[in-house]
Amino acid sequence: MGYNDLSNSWDPRGAFLIADTFMDGRLGVLFSAAYSKRSLLEEGFSSVRWDAGTSVGGFCSPVGHVPLNPTTGGANCGNAPNIPGFTAGTRLPNTPTNQAEYDEASLATNVHPRLPRYGRLTHEQERIGLTFALQAEPWEGGRFTADVLYADLNSTRQEDFLEAISFSRTAAQGGKPQTSVVQAEYDSNGRPSGNISFNGTSSSRTGCAFPGWPAIRAPTSTIRSRRRRRSMRRTSTATRSTSARAAANRPSPIRSIRPARAGR
Repeated sequence: MGYNDLSNSWDPRGAFLIADTFMDGRLGVLFSAAYSKRSLLEEGFSSVRWDAGTSVGGFCSPVGHVPLNPTTGGANCGNAPNIPGFTAGTRLPNTPTNQAEYDEASLATNVHPRLPRYGRLTHEQERIGLTFALQAEPWEGGRFTADVLYADLNSTRQEDFLEAISFSRTAAQGGKPQTSVVQAEYDSNGRPSGNISFNGTSSSRTGCAFPGWPAIRAPTSTIRSRRRRRSMRRTSTATRSTSARAAANRPSPIRSIRPARAGR
């Protein structure tokens, strides 16, 4: 019996085996059963791999930056893509701080998460296994064996994510080129060492923060949730029988017959 303090559930697990011989050891029978049930919960954030600052057209540059990126849109971060509910945000003001943060985040040697997100993953598993074995030696030198195995696994995995628009999207998809960098902090290996916030300080939307990632301002309609559910069921049954075979000068079956071992 196990306990998961995140899912607040007990996970039972048990196994049973019985074996015996009959008819003066000429007949052996074995039966076993195993059952388990698990409820698991995982929580955490993930990057869904990493991209360089120059990938997918780069970030949106502040006003007055040379060269301007994207080259279209004027005071906005490019032209608004044909996405319902999406508008291209305005560029950050032309200040030395904004220019420096953009230049640092745009280096090919600095990386950022492709899709920063918070996730909750739930696993529900139920497993049962049965084995049966029969051995008989009706005459000396002749042996019959039959093994039966049954296994069933029923598993459901559900994934819930709170995520921003992927930074692997192009400008036409309303992605990275429509994202302004508010703050960028990297270590000597080019990995983010500061914080990341979506929509920054110039948006009326509530921001989100993840430790270890640079602060950015994303376009509107960027925060979304996604749910994915997968179910799996596997059942297998196997049988095996061996016909009688002669064996000269074999020891007495009373001592030689052993029931087959149960599978785990």
